[in-house]
Amino acid sequence: MQHLDLTALRYFSETAQSGSIRLAADRLHVTPSAVSRRIAQLEHRLGAVLFERRASGVALTPAGQVLADEMAAVYRNLARVQARLGELDGLQRGEVVIHCMEGAVESWLPGVVSAFSARYPQIEFKLVVSSTDRSVEALVAGQCDAAVVFRAPRRPEIAVVDSGCEPLVALMHPAHALARRRTLTLAELLRHPLALPDASFGVRQELDRRVRAIRGEPSARVTTNSIAMARSVARSGAALTILPYLSAAHDCELGLLAAVPLVRTEGLLAQVDLCVRRDRSPTAAAREMLALMRAEFAGLFIPRGAAARRAGQAGPREAAR
Repeated sequence: MQHLDLTALRYFSETAQSGSIRLAADRLHVTPSAVSRRIAQLEHRLGAVLFERRASGVALTPAGQVLADEMAAVYRNLARVQARLGELDGLQRGEVVIHCMEGAVESWLPGVVSAFSARYPQIEFKLVVSSTDRSVEALVAGQCDAAVVFRAPRRPEIAVVDSGCEPLVALMHPAHALARRRTLTLAELLRHPLALPDASFGVRQELDRRVRAIRGEPSARVTTNSIAMARSVARSGAALTILPYLSAAHDCELGLLAAVPLVRTEGLLAQVDLCVRRDRSPTAAAREMLALMRAEFAGLFIPRGAAARRAGQAGPREAAR
């Protein structure tokens, strides 16, 4: 096969991302006919139709999707080459991409980024808030350097470099009748309307396992793809939620939410894992960030056995720490 036209590949990638030849042409500062012509030449060279033409634009065919995925991988590798070249300047340039759970973004991760940036001010960060499933897929696809997730699934591509546990607590409006309780059982909570993250979240998966074990069924008034939204619903008083204390520590400290520890729930723990892709060598910037994250990680969470024993004791702050 002859070498593919790099310009045609660029036009194809832009069209795939925008879903429109006209939009791609605008971004590339060329005419739509030039984009169409290059794509037609590429399709002829490959012997495959790459786009379906529709009234609203274009959509990738199965063959087009294969090419789009491969081109995305090429662009990611080029970004890593750029990052490695930045290493030659002594971490004077580069980017670190981290996918993480919402609690990590709002509490400890900004502090770690701040400490890192004080040492290496030229390194840029991309922090993506995502569910466990989406974060793991991003890690496998090479779209991020590390992921902080609840209970990483066992996959050969993923290595867990650090792990800790966070007890789950009941979160509610401070005026709720249950807010005055020192402790609650999971069975008691199931009698009340709940706002819960959807099944793509590790927290929900762990909760569902525990609920099945006691043969209960949560009354999910609200199911959401956002832990922040679950907290907001709990703040409104419309429902209670069950989350790691770390995910709501700021709201609790401001008095916007009340947290009540759960008892007789030794198996109901949020296992927080710091993950990397096993077969991928990190850039110097990612390696330094991982070392700093691991140092902070060790003091943030508690061993799994200790978490089970301490949950439901002095108070939500102590139970979570």
